[in-house]
Amino acid sequence: MSEKRTETSEDMRKLIVKLRNEGKSFRKIGKIVNRCHGTVKKIIAKYKDTKSIRNFPRSGRPKKLNEADNRLITRIVKKDPTISAVSLAQETSEIQQTSISASTIRRSLNSQGMHGRVPRKKPAISAKNRVSRLQFAKKFINKPLTFWNTVLFTDKSKFEIFGRKTQPKIWRKKNMELEPKNLVSTVKHGGGNIMVWGSMAASGIVELTFINNKMFRFQYLNILRTNLAASVRSVQLPNSWIFQQDRDPKHAAKIVNPLWAEFLF
Repeated sequence: MSEKRTETSEDMRKLIVKLRNEGKSFRKIGKIVNRCHGTVKKIIAKYKDTKSIRNFPRSGRPKKLNEADNRLITRIVKKDPTISAVSLAQETSEIQQTSISASTIRRSLNSQGMHGRVPRKKPAISAKNRVSRLQFAKKFINKPLTFWNTVLFTDKSKFEIFGRKTQPKIWRKKNMELEPKNLVSTVKHGGGNIMVWGSMAASGIVELTFINNKMFRFQYLNILRTNLAASVRSVQLPNSWIFQQDRDPKHAAKIVNPLWAEFLF
């Protein structure tokens, strides 16, 4: 098999034209410039037609997807951002009756401003609770710093201890990460994890308390009895302070509510 040639440089094409004008044959010129006589003949023919030795821009391989195809792919992705490029390529290939690669799909989406991203996570919150949380935020948004200096924030949380789970990817445009369809909801259940309770205030944080078993109202009451007073002293809250917790049913249990008398009154 003959060695693949590189593109003939502009200087070499000038030399070929010069040698031809001197009366040398195509084969003789080919030996001088180390090119086959067919290449020399094409360069001379092009020069005679265009009076130029420069290469014209190449059209390149025809695109497999037109603008209508690109819009269709974008509509599919907007409807289902989790669809993979491979699946989309298979679906498009069936429609077009030709082979479409996943790379072609990715380039099409990229040209439309869509890029593969790991979706943001957020707690699974109902529409009713979204309204309630927004109202709560608006109620306290203008509170002064002196107010927040008196608040002790508490909560429990679960952490995966066997490494991060596989993250799915979605197709989305820039600055669209918080659209509901581009989010992955998270819930507080599953295995391979550990639960902790902790508290913090504007003045600092408190060491975490590990929860070994499933949290019940009696265990929550014991955590507060053991840690709440120490937490208040640790972050140096004033004599009059505010205890914050969410609306978990355990927090509102009848055996838990009387506990506040020991600390707040």
